[in-house]
Amino acid sequence: MRKLMNRLMLSCRKATELMEKENFIGLKRIEKIQLFMHTRMCDACTHYYKQSQFIDKALQYDSSPELNAKNITHKTLSSEIKSKIINNLEKK
Repeated sequence: MRKLMNRLMLSCRKATELMEKENFIGLKRIEKIQLFMHTRMCDACTHYYKQSQFIDKALQYDSSPELNAKNITHKTLSSEIKSKIINNLEKK
């Protein structure tokens, strides 16, 4: 049982490597299970995983040639919202 647990449990460093590998190459079945188990127990890695997926999607959207060809303009935040964000960041 102990060998099985050691095989399934990952360090946070290895988990983040698997997250990035998943985006580019794909994962083997055991790696998927390991990542699933780790993210169910580690909140920090779960947040990292969500942020990484968000960034990858945003970069794909921004670099998409068909979207750029349609001249889609990006909306900007109002100065009021920008100041609220800055104030919240300074509080932390």
